[in-house]
Amino acid sequence: MRGQVRKRNKSYQISYYTLNLETGKRERQWEGGFPTREAAERALNARLVLAQNNALYDTDNVTLRTYLAEWIEGKDDLAKTTAKRYRGIIDRHWVAVLGGVKLSQLNPLHIEKALREVRHLSGTTQLQHYRVLHAALNDAVMKRLLTDNPCSRVRPPKKVKSVQKALTLVGLHTILTYLKGRSTLWFPTYLAAQTGMRMGEILGLTWENVDLDGGVLYIVGALYYPSRALGWEITLPKDEVTRDVYINEDTVNALKAHHKEQSVQRLKAGESWHDDGFVICDELGVPWLPSTTSSRFRDMSTRAGVPTHFHILRHTAVTLALSTGADMKNVADRTGHSVEMMLRVYAHSDPEVQKMITNRIGVMLK
Repeated sequence: MRGQVRKRNKSYQISYYTLNLETGKRERQWEGGFPTREAAERALNARLVLAQNNALYDTDNVTLRTYLAEWIEGKDDLAKTTAKRYRGIIDRHWVAVLGGVKLSQLNPLHIEKALREVRHLSGTTQLQHYRVLHAALNDAVMKRLLTDNPCSRVRPPKKVKSVQKALTLVGLHTILTYLKGRSTLWFPTYLAAQTGMRMGEILGLTWENVDLDGGVLYIVGALYYPSRALGWEITLPKDEVTRDVYINEDTVNALKAHHKEQSVQRLKAGESWHDDGFVICDELGVPWLPSTTSSRFRDMSTRAGVPTHFHILRHTAVTLALSTGADMKNVADRTGHSVEMMLRVYAHSDPEVQKMITNRIGVMLK
């Protein structure tokens, strides 16, 4: 449904329809006082952006449940895994506790009460919940569905800072040695440690994006598995940034050996083979699922005596790259991160480097 913009005296006026949720009837709304036609059109577009099925809901009566459902459906800029996590936060927390509250009547006391319901979660998780609602209500303010964001008048939960330590070289070698010849997890583990690729990028890597002669992996997608009903799909990498990752001779040789083993499996499978070209797949060519890979790695690393999670391999790869003296920009480009993110998350302090720094300063000051 389209609204109208018309000039009235020295200003502009807009008109549009809303749906009265109690009567089910459309009601025409008028707003005026816009100084320019462009300002009026922007305001009108904000009113219409939440329109569905040729109708607008009544902003005075719409509930938080309805608004959040429409808000998350319209967040096309979110990565699919992020959108899925946001939906979980919305459904299990905000809708469960405040779903029936009218958007126009939502206040800081409601939000504070709802946050108390998740006090058993970590500070980081509580802050994530707060930020999701804050972002949704910011959009409501931008669209002039609210005059202000009640979240802005609620003190955010405190995030407990934790240092994500990388594996030591001994720990990494222990895991790789344990997996070698014992589990098919060895190769994806080795690849993650060598390149710093994300799990989804490794599981979504296909042979057509592997250049063994040039020693380059082209990271153009990541495997995403929302549910059994929907199945897997290949999405753009996180932040929608594709990149080239150069690999050394050892990694090239490991890939060649892996390809040879896979060719044997393909012959055994015959017509049952799924010819999708995945580098990491089962004995029938079916790609591994992220959740299964993650749980298997946790189990196997625990058996190896170094209990950890798969993503730690990415932290470790970045730390190893930085320890070689590589500059932050090149390591960021290699791993698909911003330099700011590298400094904040992945650049772990190395005690040996710290000792070297203090010894060199001592020499300089003698």
